[in-house]
Amino acid sequence: MPELPPAPAQILQLAASRFLAKPLYVAARLGIADLVASGPLGVDELARRTETDEPSLYRVLRCLASVGIFRETEGRRFELTPPAQTLVTGEGSTRPMVLWLCDPRLDHVWESFLWTVQTGRPAVEKAHGKPIFEWLGGDPDLAQVFNDAMTSNASVRYAAVVTPATSRASSGSWTWAAGTERSWPASSTRTRLSRAPSTTSPPSSKARRGGSRSGGWPIAARPSRVTCSARSRPPTRT
Repeated sequence: MPELPPAPAQILQLAASRFLAKPLYVAARLGIADLVASGPLGVDELARRTETDEPSLYRVLRCLASVGIFRETEGRRFELTPPAQTLVTGEGSTRPMVLWLCDPRLDHVWESFLWTVQTGRPAVEKAHGKPIFEWLGGDPDLAQVFNDAMTSNASVRYAAVVTPATSRASSGSWTWAAGTERSWPASSTRTRLSRAPSTTSPPSSKARRGGSRSGGWPIAARPSRVTCSARSRPPTRT
């Protein structure tokens, strides 16, 4: 087990965590991992393709490389590392979740976190004067960021469940519908979020029949729940 840094250093690392989270957001937003997925690229070329300031982008990537996200090679070139690989767009990518968690539009909500602890009420109500899903309903772009993040998170969490269940379903016993619904139903009066074009294949009709019964709330918003639609009966829990 690696030795932990001194206690003050641990506290300061947590307090300064945004110094890593924000560069991570910028790299995800610019799609840096996608650009270097086929091989290392120089920071000059990355700046040209992303239309950013080269010295500033270099500082962002060096910051991330210091913690193992990307690797700097000779000639100020950057390549993927295993953590950076997870930012590449595709099935199981962490990029959508990073874009949601670190979106600057959420920063203002965190300013009211102390108020939430004091009152027990959601910070977004103080920050924006309305519940979170009404707020998202007024910002279709941010709502899409949220939907993509929930879809990505669910697919990562349930990959180990869905994959073996799919093979069992082929034998005609039972099937899983595990967190595959990605966006808010257009008919939902509880959310009224727009349905932007999906970057993920929609669930099958079989999966939708086994979906959420919570009045329009997507399963992906409740990642701890897995539902099943039984042809005969679900497996016995042990």
